[in-house]
Amino acid sequence: MKALNNVIGAATYCATAEALVIGQRFGLDPRTMIAIINASTGRSFVSELVFGPEVLTGRYGTGFALGLMAKDVRIARSVSTAAETDAPVIALADERWAKALGQFGPAADQSRAHQAWWDDRLGRIKGD
Repeated sequence: MKALNNVIGAATYCATAEALVIGQRFGLDPRTMIAIINASTGRSFVSELVFGPEVLTGRYGTGFALGLMAKDVRIARSVSTAAETDAPVIALADERWAKALGQFGPAADQSRAHQAWWDDRLGRIKGD
């Protein structure tokens, strides 16, 4: 259950990061976006406690290791496979978190993961 719970957070992190990069490319301010998300239906633990205070500030100090998050996502993917369940969102989250793990290593804070997913041509979340 821990891995299944954490994969929800990990997938939410992926979607939030993508939305912020897309919005930024259209000229929206990431801090304003997070404020609107947190007052709307997209609000989550990730938007409130990870992106606002950790990612946008560049602090990257949630205290949860990237290696642990990547491991839980990998476990959730293996559980979905064992349950013979088509889970493309979990599969993509696993690929994203594995890429971040490969770039930053297991000791990095999990809030840094988004930095591994885009090159400078595609954009970065302001505050990086």
